[in-house]
Amino acid sequence: MLDEFYSVRVNRVSPEFPIPILHLGQHTPFCTMPGGAANIVTQMQNFNVRPQYFGLIDERCKGVIDQEFSVWMLPNGHVPLKRRYFSGDFPLCRIDVEEPDYGVPEHIEAHRLGLLSKFSFSSEDVVVLSDYGKGTFSDEFAKNFIDMAHAKEKFPITIVDPKHGPLCKWKGCSIFKPNAQEAVDLTGEKDVQKQIEVIMREVECQAVLITQGSEGVIGNVMGRPFEYKPHRSVKGHPLGYSGAGDCFVAFLAMAMAHTMDVVHAAEIAVEAAAVYVQNPGNYGITEHELVGRLDEVEAKLRMPPKERNYRLVFTNGCFDIIHSGHLATLRRAKAFGDKLVVAVNSDQSVKRLKGETRPIVDCEERMRMLAGLECVDFVVTFDEDTPYNIIQEIKPDVLIKGADWAGNIVGSDIVSEVHALPLIEGLSTSKIIDKIKKEPVSPWEHAQNEYERNTQMIPVNIDIQGILALPGIADQIRGTESEADLLNMPSMIPMTSLPSCIHISTCPSIEVPSSEDAICEPYIFQDKRTEFPGFGIS
Repeated sequence: MLDEFYSVRVNRVSPEFPIPILHLGQHTPFCTMPGGAANIVTQMQNFNVRPQYFGLIDERCKGVIDQEFSVWMLPNGHVPLKRRYFSGDFPLCRIDVEEPDYGVPEHIEAHRLGLLSKFSFSSEDVVVLSDYGKGTFSDEFAKNFIDMAHAKEKFPITIVDPKHGPLCKWKGCSIFKPNAQEAVDLTGEKDVQKQIEVIMREVECQAVLITQGSEGVIGNVMGRPFEYKPHRSVKGHPLGYSGAGDCFVAFLAMAMAHTMDVVHAAEIAVEAAAVYVQNPGNYGITEHELVGRLDEVEAKLRMPPKERNYRLVFTNGCFDIIHSGHLATLRRAKAFGDKLVVAVNSDQSVKRLKGETRPIVDCEERMRMLAGLECVDFVVTFDEDTPYNIIQEIKPDVLIKGADWAGNIVGSDIVSEVHALPLIEGLSTSKIIDKIKKEPVSPWEHAQNEYERNTQMIPVNIDIQGILALPGIADQIRGTESEADLLNMPSMIPMTSLPSCIHISTCPSIEVPSSEDAICEPYIFQDKRTEFPGFGIS
């Protein structure tokens, strides 16, 4: 099927009926996207799988559904059209243009057999049977597909996305995935656990997954129930809800094709559907968007997709110490399009441009700082002195640089729309670094620097057990802090030439017996009276 989207104007209510009057200049959709099973294929296009579409199409599908797929052309029939009318982002009307059995009921069986003759798969494949109740899947046709799968020595995973019953026509499939309303209609039960029981009994499948819209999925795998809710709630786009079930099935199938178990595959599918509903139209979601569901910063550290349905803005720089001038420029740059990609000079590139003492912050940290900004959507790096090559690779719609580059903006011969933005006077990383170098050192910092400069670690050569064995010593200090001090004495201690930082003691808390052998070597204790706590003086 095809999904068409129309833009209309509405400024009054009809005097004949209490309905809005839709003003349509030309009856031409601003967007036509593949729907149904073809939308499942669309959702796979940005990932490392090789989907193959088997379906019935007509002349109107050319240019929308890839003709390289194994399709069967309807010479006289018509695929269903779903026409949606919007005023801005506000949905006003949907018109379904369709006839039973594609308008050719007398020929539909021949078309089914023609499609079946093109169908082939291996045991390693995952097969999705997407039934929208438009005429492709008769009871016999559905049974033939399942039988073909079972005829394999190791039959492939078969996922059924049903619309209508009876349940028995899908008997023997691997996974049965209705939505919440379909589960009610197919089983006659209101309770979701009873729905699962009925489906598993009638279909004899290994798993049942019942999608719950924004509430995730409830399922059962080989008798083990589970439930998964989205990682976080989302606000869907008015144009984004059509086809969310297709997206779920697409990612369920892809995850299982990569040998994931059903539960984890369903979790990924829920998160993918949560991304899908935020975008207008049936556009295929990207790796960047899916990873962003769990880690927004990590998701931004990648190249933008080559196929885009938005205006991409590009800017670049070292961004060594990020300041308010950077933030202002990035926000203004984002306003020129829908998404912003920032290219960051690598450490070696910065060193060549700024000198051996730069960068202050390494490339990975600079990229993560930028990725944490709401106005930034992608962060990439380049090792050359200029971003010319990466601009050529990304091919953005808009190129932004600061006014100090006006007239000499790298990449202006590649990108048609170029802007030089004014800078905030007095703000630059170099000036910040110069200011730090000129700042007077506080007394505390001076003392700390002096201590570190004049301190070295020396070994402690004291026979602790010998001291404890001296006549009378053990009895005096057993169980006291002095015993703990001796037992916990470090093997290395800091020694400084600054006399105010340490205190030399001959164990003042121990009464040494008057014996020639009772000699206590000097021991350096922590000086709790020092003016410099926290230096690690022991």
